[in-house]
Amino acid sequence: MEITVLLFAFIACLFSSPRAYDIGQDITLCWQHTNATDPGSSKREDCNGAGIFFDSGSLSGALRPGAEYNVRYSIRIPKALRARRELPHCSVHSCSRQVGFCTPFVEPSPGLVFHSTTLDNIVLDTSGDARASSKISLDAGQYTIIVHVAWFDVDGIKHDMARAKNRDVKPDIPLVIYVVGVLASFALLVAG
Repeated sequence: MEITVLLFAFIACLFSSPRAYDIGQDITLCWQHTNATDPGSSKREDCNGAGIFFDSGSLSGALRPGAEYNVRYSIRIPKALRARRELPHCSVHSCSRQVGFCTPFVEPSPGLVFHSTTLDNIVLDTSGDARASSKISLDAGQYTIIVHVAWFDVDGIKHDMARAKNRDVKPDIPLVIYVVGVLASFALLVAG
């Protein structure tokens, strides 16, 4: 199974799809659509200064399974890109790393890909900046977490952008194991 996933990820890198998110790159990636209703019509484009930025402290520290986290992020779309101020889609996608890559266009899939609730009420200020916060809750596992923002320019062309963060959600240690560990450490300290 792992070899198949790695092979698929390797092939995806060789034949770069406009949909695949480059795992591990701490940059915003952008796509433009030739048909706003068909995600398959997307092609990668230069972001030209547009970007998504995780707020400092957002998703920092250990993540616990089942806990709810606010993923806070800011959005910048320079005036020169002539974006409409209303952003029709802001969300967070959390893809299990066993998938091999994460993309703004991937659909939710139980156990593999989770989506936050879509925010459709975010508006850019007159400088082209906005802030948003999306809630996520994950099971134990390894994830590529991306913020996905869709926007339209004044000519009606749809654009998507995304930024990723790799995070691990470690399983909780059962209380019994924790207590036994603490008692064993204490016993060694006293005996030593």
